[in-house]
Amino acid sequence: MIKKIFVSVAVLVLIVPVFAVDDDMSWMMDMGADDPLASADSGGLPGEGAAGFSDDDLLFGAEPGGAAGAAEDDLFFGMDAGTTGAATAPSGFGDDDLLFGAAPETGADDFGMDFGMDMGMDAGADDPFGFGAAPAPELPDPATPRPAAKPAAPKPAGPMYLSAVPETNIVYSKSNSIGQIRTLRDLVPFGIIATSNLDDEHAASNLVDGRLDTAWVERRMTGGEGEALTLDFSEYYFARVYERKARAVKVESIRLLSGYHKDREQWNEFFRPKKVRIKLNNRTIAYADLSDNMNWQTVKFTRPVTVRPGDKMRIEFLEVFPEIRRENDARIAITQIALMGKAE
Repeated sequence: MIKKIFVSVAVLVLIVPVFAVDDDMSWMMDMGADDPLASADSGGLPGEGAAGFSDDDLLFGAEPGGAAGAAEDDLFFGMDAGTTGAATAPSGFGDDDLLFGAAPETGADDFGMDFGMDMGMDAGADDPFGFGAAPAPELPDPATPRPAAKPAAPKPAGPMYLSAVPETNIVYSKSNSIGQIRTLRDLVPFGIIATSNLDDEHAASNLVDGRLDTAWVERRMTGGEGEALTLDFSEYYFARVYERKARAVKVESIRLLSGYHKDREQWNEFFRPKKVRIKLNNRTIAYADLSDNMNWQTVKFTRPVTVRPGDKMRIEFLEVFPEIRRENDARIAITQIALMGKAE
């Protein structure tokens, strides 16, 4: 807005004296030349050239001929203050553009403009309009402690690679009972499900009945390929764990009797697992190599496995003994399985 006011005042100061010489205030001036609006002859007006102009266009260039004479530069785009009749003019300007900053040579009207009012004024101050300098950005106080970063969630550990350790004594009992063995099942009587059962007498429930004359046997004659056992840790199995003010159990090892242990003949008749994969909630936590004998063998986890209510542990059979498939007895069998651990 200030820029527009300065421009209007400058134009009026320069143009009004031109038309004030003659009594006739109309646009038609007796200049003795062609169209008065297009060009004016400096000898056409009476007097001593008070408003005399050259043949240049009034609107787009005026040659000095009197008190209000302007340079050949464009009236709106630059005025020269160092020519005849303008050296003492109150509004003399240099060659610089009137609209985009004037460089006065007489010092009579120093605007101090450097590159236009909109681009900033070189007035010796940072804020020519009085709006106040922009506040400096607030920097954090170095004495204020920063909030501690949240630790990254630990990545799940990779699977463990284990080998079973067999016991030295062969399991034998006249009553076919393995006796009283304290296992994790005393705390969590988990359920057990097999992918297939030969029949009701060889179901997966035989794996935890504590007897040698019963076993789980698969129905399909695949030599254990595609077969698996799932241990179900549903919440209602955790009643005894809750009584101990615990919320989970830690499985430290798995013990099993591989093959059908009713007698040596039965043991030789069925396949036995050689390599297994152990999963917890569909995530592989361990691979284990088993031994081929009639003893208890223990697979000890290098990192105890925490089992919570609702979890499922799956044991998948990958390879079997004997390695050569036989025609008549291509079924896998396991007599007992037990988990060892404690509540936490």
